[in-house]
Amino acid sequence: MSEINEIIAVDSPTAAPAEREEEASTLSKVINGFATPFIAAYNFLLPKNPVTGKREIWYIPKPVESLMGRVMYPIMKSTQGGEMEHLFSEKCRQVMQRLATHTKREFNYEVAVLNSNVINAWCLPGGKVAVYKTLLEKIDYYINNKDELGLTGYTHPKTGEFISYASVTKEDVIAALLGHEMTHADARHSVRKLEWSFLVQAAAFGLNKYTQGVIDRWEQDFKTRQALAENPHDLDDEKDKLQAWKNIHAIAFSRLTQLGVHLYFLAGSRGHELEADKYGTELAIKAGYDPAGALFLQEILKQESHETHSFLPESFHRIQSIFQTHPSSTERQLALFHDIKVYKQGT
Repeated sequence: MSEINEIIAVDSPTAAPAEREEEASTLSKVINGFATPFIAAYNFLLPKNPVTGKREIWYIPKPVESLMGRVMYPIMKSTQGGEMEHLFSEKCRQVMQRLATHTKREFNYEVAVLNSNVINAWCLPGGKVAVYKTLLEKIDYYINNKDELGLTGYTHPKTGEFISYASVTKEDVIAALLGHEMTHADARHSVRKLEWSFLVQAAAFGLNKYTQGVIDRWEQDFKTRQALAENPHDLDDEKDKLQAWKNIHAIAFSRLTQLGVHLYFLAGSRGHELEADKYGTELAIKAGYDPAGALFLQEILKQESHETHSFLPESFHRIQSIFQTHPSSTERQLALFHDIKVYKQGT
């Protein structure tokens, strides 16, 4: 090939794009090779929660989570009235089986009915669920007498939209209850709280020790300068300031920090309850149950907890809610309404 032809070949319009594509491919490989370990580390340290899709700190492994539930389950059952074979025990197991096929994480889900008059239910890590017998009996009573009790449906307080309870069955309400509790395990609520508890308390402890060290060094330096001063009273202003900071530190870490941590975890607990309502209702829908059962369950809890004081100002309810582990049933119904309405309109 002649020198002219070689120049034409190099500078031809077909050769240049191919070279640019090859260069871009090489650059892409270099960037991907450089970024891959960082992406892997990011996904390891902040993986996505399979239920919520949110990224979160996750350092307690699933086997440990399951072990915690297996160890605590018999202890909790024995101290909470003891397990019993109730009229609705088998129904609970059947409903749980249907729900479990739609959970995001595989656990050996179990449900026990406890011989207690408390209206409650709970779930341990690893999917170990307990329901108190009285709650099941209340579900049965309210379903069988919903017309007489005036429980015809839920009306949205602002829009006036209505969702009927006419087709809601006992199984629908039990599915809402168990779906809620199973979501606590599926979405890692207990272990998430435990993980954050370790981190927050470690941070508070470290900050306490650091600030205490700063004050101690200040005090030691002050005492040295005070001993060498010709007139110690010249340092009285600094002495008062040092004492003020010692008092502030004592109050902050003996009272305010503890209160702040407590309120932080109460807020987290309320958030977990709303998550469990939302994704537990989705679980019930996937298993073929009427999601209005979740609204009906809150009607029962509202009646049995005697939610009153509606005449009091909104500010009172907001302040009161800060110190509660669960949102009010009224708030939970409002949070559930939109998703249930959308599902109802699509069926």
